[in-house]
Amino acid sequence: MKKSIIYLFLLGLATLSACDDSEPDVEPNDDNFPFRLVLDAEEGAALPDEEDYGLEVKFADYIGELPHQQVNLTYAFTDTEGSFVDNVSISKVTYKVEDGDCEYERELPFVESTIILIVDEDLGTVPEEFEIEFALPGADDTEGGFTFEITELTSQADVLLNQAATFEYEVLENDVAGAWVLDLNSEDEFEAFKSVLGAINEDLTNLSFADITGAVSLEFEFEEMKIEVELQNPEIEEVCEEGEIEQEETHLEIEGEYEAEEGELEIGGDHIITDDGVEEELEYLITASYTINGEELEITFYQIIDEDQYEEGDELFTSESGITFTFIKD
Repeated sequence: MKKSIIYLFLLGLATLSACDDSEPDVEPNDDNFPFRLVLDAEEGAALPDEEDYGLEVKFADYIGELPHQQVNLTYAFTDTEGSFVDNVSISKVTYKVEDGDCEYERELPFVESTIILIVDEDLGTVPEEFEIEFALPGADDTEGGFTFEITELTSQADVLLNQAATFEYEVLENDVAGAWVLDLNSEDEFEAFKSVLGAINEDLTNLSFADITGAVSLEFEFEEMKIEVELQNPEIEEVCEEGEIEQEETHLEIEGEYEAEEGELEIGGDHIITDDGVEEELEYLITASYTINGEELEITFYQIIDEDQYEEGDELFTSESGITFTFIKD
């Protein structure tokens, strides 16, 4: 009987070990775990005329101090297609350092096939994260894509490269991609706008027509979208960069992830509800359709639901015929 129990116990350990080996999550670093560098994304895209694109690389969760030794990263561009054949490169590699309330950008050295992660004299370690900026063709008729891969990491420090060290880039080709604008010229138009999107943004619900300028911007990027409602009296935030203090206006924003294909549009994201004075973050899903006529984008909203606690009849917004807004290409 004891042998059976021991056998089952060892089998369980082996099973758990196998599960751990296949688990992509990175364990925090301690004395028994090396540091691990990871790419912040595995794929990306932008409009054809984009001239540059940034990819973040950072250390996964760790305990203690970052390495005090230089790290060399060997990289390569592969699978270049279309306009990117012999026409994509790294323009700069940067990281940021905070000094008091101000943020400063510094550059890392790189050569044709190697990025050198040096020890910053103020940090005393290598930077926790940095951004690789790619120089793109930037023409209106750009097509194709490329693959960027970090092929090797060398250092005297105990640092490993995450298994997924490849980034794929392509030109963003979906038909809603880009920037659009909407003018809300009357209180009725604004109330219609609030009746839809106010369901996922309490701040929007609390605004009156006198609080806004009427300008609404909509931007579709790679997998992500943002709506910004311009306010008459926006909050002013002071930001310090490179030793200079600048004032930035903060307008009302709604962000989410989207899928747009063959006239059907879905947008999902987070929204905050207040229940008995306690804020709770939930997931919303918008169902809509769209048509494009030249420089005009018509979006018709049919339904918004709360994915976390949805039952039929509990829609945050619903309209069988839909409510339509016409955006103009910016």
